[in-house]
Amino acid sequence: MTTLKSTKVNLQSILPNPYRNFPAYPLDKKNVSNLVKSIKSTGYWGNILVRPHPTLKNRYELAYGHHRIEALKKLGYKKIEVQMRDIPDHEMILIMSDENRTQYGNTTAILNHAIGSAREDLDDLLDQYDDFYSLCRSNVFLQPILQNEGNFQKCKKHGV
Repeated sequence: MTTLKSTKVNLQSILPNPYRNFPAYPLDKKNVSNLVKSIKSTGYWGNILVRPHPTLKNRYELAYGHHRIEALKKLGYKKIEVQMRDIPDHEMILIMSDENRTQYGNTTAILNHAIGSAREDLDDLLDQYDDFYSLCRSNVFLQPILQNEGNFQKCKKHGV
């Protein structure tokens, strides 16, 4: 599923973005309260993006909209309309980073968290591919990785 698909899902089946660090970036109670008021006033517009969970059937991972999900729970919603598409991990990291920057500003901590998440994702990729150098060369998003000496050493470790 590469295109956006509108579908109705159980609210409880939506899990948070796996790259969001809730201890560092908790939900803002005032923001949730404002969203509750807004949704009561104007209704829910279906502006939540999810991807199918990679391992759990009938579960979804939230790309963005953590505050809206919490507001909908407070309002007693059981099923909601969502936008769904396959979203690769690196894009989930970018979405999480953008959501955090929008809500908390462009801080060094937010950027460091996004970079840390990207490195974890990179380590997973390195474990999955024998020829990571070729993967990096063929993927525009990954090409800058080859410019980092530490990652180059990891590529060499995998037989490049």
